[in-house]
Formats: sequence, structure tokens, C-alpha cells
Amino acid sequence: MDRFCRLPPELRAAVVEHVVDHWRHGDDSDSIADYALVCKEWQAIVERFNFAVLRVTQANLDDFETAMVGSRRGIVRQINLHVELPTYDNDPCEKKETWEDKAENNVCFTRAFYRLFHIMSRWSADDVTSGGIHFTLSISSPSDLRNANFELWQRRRWNIKDIGEKRFADSWIDFVGQDEEFDRVNRLPAVSVIRSFTLSPQNHRALMPAAHADIVARLPGLQEACFDITKDRKKETRKIHFNQFAGSMSNWPITLKSLTMASNTISSWRQIPHEALAEGDSGAKLCERLRSTAQHLKHLNVTNVVRIREFLRPHWPLGADDTEPFLAHRPYYPEFWHLETLYISYGSIWYNTEWHKQGDNINESSELVEFRQNVSLAAARMAYTMPRLKHMTVKQRPLMWAGKHELEYRVEEANEKPSKATLTWTSTFDFKPWERTVEAWTEVAARYAGVKLESRVKSAAWHTDGRAPLLPSLTF
Repeated sequence: MDRFCRLPPELRAAVVEHVVDHWRHGDDSDSIADYALVCKEWQAIVERFNFAVLRVTQANLDDFETAMVGSRRGIVRQINLHVELPTYDNDPCEKKETWEDKAENNVCFTRAFYRLFHIMSRWSADDVTSGGIHFTLSISSPSDLRNANFELWQRRRWNIKDIGEKRFADSWIDFVGQDEEFDRVNRLPAVSVIRSFTLSPQNHRALMPAAHADIVARLPGLQEACFDITKDRKKETRKIHFNQFAGSMSNWPITLKSLTMASNTISSWRQIPHEALAEGDSGAKLCERLRSTAQHLKHLNVTNVVRIREFLRPHWPLGADDTEPFLAHRPYYPEFWHLETLYISYGSIWYNTEWHKQGDNINESSELVEFRQNVSLAAARMAYTMPRLKHMTVKQRPLMWAGKHELEYRVEEANEKPSKATLTWTSTFDFKPWERTVEAWTEVAARYAGVKLESRVKSAAWHTDGRAPLLPSLTF
């Protein structure tokens, strides 16, 4: 050790970092923490790796609070909170969750969240790495099928009595004290050092939609948010959930620059979800909040969450009297000053529910043709209020009988200046945009990019299996 200490500091650091890299990429499962006990020099290097990404659970929150003091807070890059729910009989699992089970799950979730946020609420921007901390969330029970070892997983899958994840298919994880009938009360401590928040349904139980919004609302320094919200199968319940989510959005921080929000689909692609029937529950309130939030965003990505007509409502064509690229009585002042990219994927369309009595091809239905034309024109009018827009995509979810339909507007740059603007429609059926729609998009490119627009329509291959569609769909 004496000879090692005589080496220059740079060489000593390189040796220790090599040891750390060997451990990271090797097969040794032993903890590297013991190397930190050699000396303070080794401790600083080892901790820089050990504390960069932390997995926090209810069981180690005390250790987290004790260890994360002083300069160690500046080492943390990412915190992964895993809420471990109570175990249950799972060999086999034959019963769905009871109300008592659901209440116990919510208590576990609430305690873990409140404790972590209470600890981190005392952290300041000077304590942590520049740019803040990435925060991810996962929720599951050790007894869940996804957490089973291979032998147990195989045994459960072959047991016809085992209901698997149907045990909690009708359950929601939420903060204790919330009620679907009343406005939500957000008592979470504010944490200012979290830069991004990510949550995916692939690694957790279904979290109440409004709980996502409540978490974002208590992160005043948040810049990026990415999550999936799960829709309930009951239409009235979905309506309550969406409205509560929208209500909590009013308290979101203006520091937020990037929002990616997606949701599941309940109908199969063989169905043809109708806007009036399928999505009457995700309407004005949520879309209004999204448009309001987008005014300070740089990037917005929304997949299968809202009705496209409701999202574009302020710019939707007004009927037979609306024959120009833009409405004469509207000034079209810049509204979304910072928005650079906008991606909207919608899951339902508007059509005559008796189209099949008039012809075999729903894409030739006059109401659906007009609906798609209106989407393109309304998108152009909305883009006319986005000075920094570089990329917009408005995409219909692929449907067996309604095919694919997508609009993409892109501004390319050379030497940090706009050099080219393109507008592309991609469809699996014959589509010809209105002339005034192309004129509107031409004005968008000229107003902000200062370049001439190149537009085209692309045809994409599409095949049905010949089986009749399910009409109409009451879900989406």
C-alpha cells in the first residue's frame, strides 16, 4: 500500500476506477462497497459510482436518509423508488384483491412516497448535481406473477386455477384520503431537486391517473415528465379519472419543458372507435389543460389520450361557411412560443355509423373523409400559432378497416437556419388534401421558417383479413 500511495494522484485514481469498471462489467456479484473502506481516496471514487443510481424501497428509507448527507447528495444522478406492496398467496393465486387488500396497498404507497419526499424536500439545488436528479417509480408485490422465478412462473401459468394478474385488474394504487367524488387534496411535500419523472406501466401496478398529476405538481423544478396513464373499462369512471387528472394539472410547474403522455387502448384494432360513442369522457377539460401546459413546453407527445377534434377545437373548421385557409375574424397571434415538437396520436374517428349500408369501404364515407380533412386544416391553423415549430405529427391509430392516416410537418435546418419545410400525408387509402389546407400549411412555413413548402401524399400498403369489423365500438 505504501508503494501505491507514492504514485501520482492521477494514476491512483485510474487504478481504482479500473477496479470499479471491472466490477461493473464482470460476473462478480459481491458488493464493491468494501473497497470504500481502504482509504478516503478510494471511498470518494467508489461512492461516486455506488451512489450515482440508487434503488430506494420502504425497507431502506432510513438508510437512505442517514447516508444521503453532505457531498454525497451531489453524487446522486438517479433515484428509482420501488414501492413494494404486501405479499399474498400466489401458488396458486385464486382470489382477487379485497377492499382491505387495496386499502393496505394504498397505505404502503402513500407512506413510501410521503417519507421519500419529506426527506428530499430538505435538499437544495446547491446540494445536488447540476441539472437535478432523475426520478423513476415502480410498484409491485413480490407475489406478482411478473416477479416470480422461472419455476414458480411456469407452475402458475399451467395451473388453471391461477388468475395471474387478474387479481389486481380492477384495482388502482392511489394516495390515501382521495375520493373519486370530490376534488383531490395534494399534501405531498414539494421536492425542488428532481429534474425528470418517469413511470411506465410495464413495471408497476395501475396508478390512479390523477396521482401522476399530483406527483408532477409537487416537483417545482421538473423539466421532463414521461408516463402512461391506465384507462378504466367503465366509461363513467374514465370520465371522473380524466377530469381529476385535468384538475391536478392546474398546479403543474412552468419549468416543465417536455411532456410525454400515453394511455392504453381498450378496443381491439378490429373495432372502429367512434368519437361520439367512445371518447365522450375525455373531452374539454383535459384538452384545455394540455393546451395551456403546451404554452411553456418545448416538446409534447400525447398518444391515445384525447379526442383529436377536442384537442384542436379552437381551430376546428366551422362548417360550410368556413372556406378559407384561416378564419378572417381571428388574429392568430403566436400562442405556443416555445413548442418545437408536437406528436399527437388519436384512437377514434368520426363517421356515419351506417356507412356499411352505403358501401364496403369506410374510408370513402363522406363524414370520415371530411373529418380527416378537418384534422389537417385545424392542425395547420394551430401550427400557425407556434413560432418555433420544427416537427409536428398528427397520427391516427392503425385500425383494421380504417387503415392508417398520418400527417407530418418537418422543418430542416442548415447552419442553424431553416432550409427546407416538408409536409407529408401517409395513407393506406386515396387521400387528396383540400387546396386551402395546403395553402394554410404553406403560410405556416413562410411565416416562421421563411422557406417554401414541399408537400406530397404517400400511399402505404394495407391488408385486411376479410372478417367483418365490430360496429360500433363503445370503447377506445
